[in-house]
Amino acid sequence: MAITLSLAAQVAALEAELAGKRDELFRLMQKQEEKQKPWPQVGDEYWIIVSVGNISYRVWGGNDFDLSCQSIGNIFRTEEEAKRELEARKVIAELRAQPGRRTFVGDKGNYCIEYCAKNSSVRCNSWWSIDSGWQQINFDTAEHCDAAVATVGEARILAAMKWMGSK
Repeated sequence: MAITLSLAAQVAALEAELAGKRDELFRLMQKQEEKQKPWPQVGDEYWIIVSVGNISYRVWGGNDFDLSCQSIGNIFRTEEEAKRELEARKVIAELRAQPGRRTFVGDKGNYCIEYCAKNSSVRCNSWWSIDSGWQQINFDTAEHCDAAVATVGEARILAAMKWMGSK
């Protein structure tokens, strides 16, 4: 009799575990369906970067303002995404303002910032092709490039590179 009760208890525990797994699967399937819906839709919450560099919360209505923000990539699902984008934009602006920064020159080496996967760092490298360097930010010399990285900060540049690459 004790064996039967023990077996019944085990079956009940397994049934309860199975019910929990079914609930978890259902939640995951709902989450996947949400991801597959076009976004944004009327009533969806979103965040934008406003002109003074602040983050603002909005509700999508599909109006001209919403559509103009969307057309320039200025709508974000979460406040955190908007903050990461704002920081990446600040990094790019600061790099572009550094001494020795210039546009690409086809017949000269262009010192630019690139990601080094070997040690997850940034480095300055000389490129001759126009499709080189992160954000096409070029410098006259390696020294100018290194100084820009030091001034803006390698950690900030890495974070911006990762964010911009993940979108």
